[in-house]
Amino acid sequence: MGPPGTFKTETVKRLVLETGAAVVKMRGAPGIEDRDFIGAITPGVNGPEWVDGPLARAFVLAKSRPTVLQIDEILRYHAEHLQVLVGAMDELSYEDARAVLAPALDQLADAERPAFLQATLPDPGARYYMLDLPTGEAIFCPKPHLVWALTTNMGEDHLQTAQTLDSALLSRIDLVIDYDRPDVETVMPIYEAVAGDARLAQLGYELEDLTYAIAADAEGLLVRPMDARKTIALLKEARACVEDGLSLRDAVLEAAFVTAVPHCCPRDARGLIEEASRAGLLKRIAEEVLPAA
Repeated sequence: MGPPGTFKTETVKRLVLETGAAVVKMRGAPGIEDRDFIGAITPGVNGPEWVDGPLARAFVLAKSRPTVLQIDEILRYHAEHLQVLVGAMDELSYEDARAVLAPALDQLADAERPAFLQATLPDPGARYYMLDLPTGEAIFCPKPHLVWALTTNMGEDHLQTAQTLDSALLSRIDLVIDYDRPDVETVMPIYEAVAGDARLAQLGYELEDLTYAIAADAEGLLVRPMDARKTIALLKEARACVEDGLSLRDAVLEAAFVTAVPHCCPRDARGLIEEASRAGLLKRIAEEVLPAA
């Protein structure tokens, strides 16, 4: 949890790459319903057919291999549609899972039951997740095979359906990590790679730092500071301006005009950037970040 541009999603990406796990991705948005999580019956070439949603795909993969279910922007879902996650994140012992399967086992011949159990519940010593499908079927996967990775932006300056997670869902999440602005040691190698120049990268970080200082003032001259994603955009634009022949100072100011200003400055009732805020931010960038550039 944390503001945008703090590498929440990047952390999940690194988890996937370093563990070699499969990954299934979902992204929150208002209007997404239960069936968008689980799946639905849709028209097919040969008539109606079941199509797995991302949650069902993750469970199917996790039956046989480590899988990460990455759900970004979790607070952009409507709370009532997140209840499907509450049930899916409940753990069952092997005995509990076998009890759920009892009706299906009763329909099999004695000789068929061991193979069915082995295929459905491969490890008697494991705990399981279970996903109920609208078709009446259930998918089981060993708990160690499925990692739930949920990310969300927090704070008043983000469009989202809810401000907090439901306590029933939050209680099923083992670890909650708050992300703040990344430190300079983390972002500077990224900024230098994007800028292609250590001095430009340093100016980008100092400009970002300045917007944090201004945004923290009680005067409210900026609606938000830069974040790492926006600083990267500024560095890309400034690098292009330098390659077009502008001086480093002019390149940063030109880039700030189309990246930092629209992101950080308030707008008036007509939707236009407030001129006093724009002029004030560019003046401070010139005086405090670029005096020797």
